[in-house]
Amino acid sequence: MIFFRKQVVGILLISLIALGAATAVQAKMLSIAGDDMNMRSGPGTNYKVMWELGKGFPLSVLKKKGDWY
Repeated sequence: MIFFRKQVVGILLISLIALGAATAVQAKMLSIAGDDMNMRSGPGTNYKVMWELGKGFPLSVLKKKGDWY
């Protein structure tokens, strides 16, 4: 019985790891098209500039709000 329980737990852990890896692979990627872009702390120009990113800088989309990524 203990052996069976360990197998079930092992299969569940492997499944969760595989699911997490599949989710990470499906992340949408974008890159900066302009020369210099501002990465802000929120979806709008009234938010603080956190970083300045150059052309071609790769980004992973975490969330989209309106026209803002």
